[in-house]
Amino acid sequence: MRRHTSAGSIANARIDDDSRRVRSGAARPDRSQDAPKSAPRDADHDAPQDAIVCSRVVAGDAGAIDLRIAGTVDETFLSALKALRYDQAAPLTGSPAWLTAWVTQVMRPCGRDGLFISGHDAAGRPVLALALEIVQRLGGRVAVSLGADAFANHAIALDPTLAAALDADAAEALLVEIMRASRQIDAILLRNVPGDVAGRENPFLGTRAIRAPNDNFERSIGPDYAALYTATFSSRERRNHARQRRRLDELGDGAARLILTSGSDATHAARTLDTFYAFKAQQLAEIGAPDPFADVQLRAFYADALARAEDAAEQTPLFALLEVAGAPAAVLIGVHERGRFTTLMSAIGSGPVMRTGPGEVLLQAVMQTLCARGVTVFDFGPGESAQKLRWELKPYALYDRALVLRARAWPAVAMALSATWLRRRAKAKRGTYALLFRARAFLFGRRR
Repeated sequence: MRRHTSAGSIANARIDDDSRRVRSGAARPDRSQDAPKSAPRDADHDAPQDAIVCSRVVAGDAGAIDLRIAGTVDETFLSALKALRYDQAAPLTGSPAWLTAWVTQVMRPCGRDGLFISGHDAAGRPVLALALEIVQRLGGRVAVSLGADAFANHAIALDPTLAAALDADAAEALLVEIMRASRQIDAILLRNVPGDVAGRENPFLGTRAIRAPNDNFERSIGPDYAALYTATFSSRERRNHARQRRRLDELGDGAARLILTSGSDATHAARTLDTFYAFKAQQLAEIGAPDPFADVQLRAFYADALARAEDAAEQTPLFALLEVAGAPAAVLIGVHERGRFTTLMSAIGSGPVMRTGPGEVLLQAVMQTLCARGVTVFDFGPGESAQKLRWELKPYALYDRALVLRARAWPAVAMALSATWLRRRAKAKRGTYALLFRARAFLFGRRR
């Protein structure tokens, strides 16, 4: 896909949908060795990191499931994941490309072990796929949903028939068998798990799950963007948007420019990612918050995952950059697949341009483009903001669920769940959360 730019009014920006791929000379992430290296093991856990363990569990009405637990992302696991992802609305960021990139760029350099679990029924059909990474915390080894907050959510890939037959007790027995058979972990901590899986209530949450700090937000869109826009915003809001676009053009002396491209243009993809990192670093520094995107391995992961996804034809990345007078003003990065677009990153710049609403202008342009491409669901990702709520979004809850096999893991699990609960409570009281946010920004600004 070629990069397309429009000089002049931002309202006239369009995308060139030429299907040809254009490769630039920019360097791509090194993927010469995809298998994670072995890491030192706790002496109390005697299973080698790369061992393959097989076990059979009877999951209630679902019948017998043959579990295969591997320490590496191998073809058996990937085949099961691919089959299940295309049989249900699994999370886009749980694709084989993203999992492999996380193992290569984050887990392997950090020396972390992983568990890649696939389950098959008596006929040999894949019915389950689950990826976990093992972390050592407060004396216990805890298997956590792979990808942390870098993944939008962590749905367990399930066959719809298994999801219908699996109750909470059977799902818990299955997780216990994974811990017992692996001989490497003391607890499982599922993070940011959707309340529904394969169109049904998620049996893995049971009755002891707690709400994650952020809900996820999405809305249905259609081929007629004009009708969608008119139905969503009042005439007054539409006039305000028109003024914002005119002001952007005035700031740029009539040269506000929108650049939208896929990852095939590696130079523009890298520039868009770097712009996002710069915007985020500045915003977080102003309030004294740590910048997770400053991590070199996390940056390598995003570059690798987006490139892999496109190379494997799993997803189409979209890199959107709004420039005003030659300087970046707003950025949005996401992926779309099978009619669904998932937002991964978005940020706006600083200075006078912020008063013109560059983020809203860019979002409208991206949504208009996606409508024309046949996308039917726009996933805004987790977290609530005024800009998101203007679009009349449908929230869906995410949950954390822990299951402890050995008591030594309780301190780590209790600390993690307590942090989740406190963040959720703080965000539920919007006035208190906003006050704390402003106080931290004010105090940090005075210290500087």
